[in-house]
Amino acid sequence: MTQNAKNMTVVVTGASGRTGSRVARAVRAAGLEVRAASRARGFDWEDPTTWAGTLRDADAAYLVYPSDVGAPAATEGVGALAREAVGLGVRRLVLLSARGERQAVATEEALKTSGATGPSYRRRGSRRTSARGRWWRRCGRAG
Repeated sequence: MTQNAKNMTVVVTGASGRTGSRVARAVRAAGLEVRAASRARGFDWEDPTTWAGTLRDADAAYLVYPSDVGAPAATEGVGALAREAVGLGVRRLVLLSARGERQAVATEEALKTSGATGPSYRRRGSRRTSARGRWWRRCGRAG
């Protein structure tokens, strides 16, 4: 791992949840800083005025929408948060999506079209992706 990577800050939404807690643990184990995003820490998916303080100076973000990733509100919220993140210089975005849920495709597209594909975004080495989970119930049983 390069020295720059060791100084990375990763925002993890849902850091106390099933997948978010595992992502946060893995990020810490890799020697990176985790910035847990929750209402208790001043972040609220439904209040865009809380996003900048959480995203500012972060290098990457793991996004878990708190309810149904296929809901219209998720599409709007993820798209808006991704645009905010891109504007603040967050270089990598990962969205936890849902495998086999057709409604989730719109939210994945909102991430893709959030400005994360423009030339200036690519020049900074930024990337975004969606992780389509399958059998998350098994995650609860994993070590």
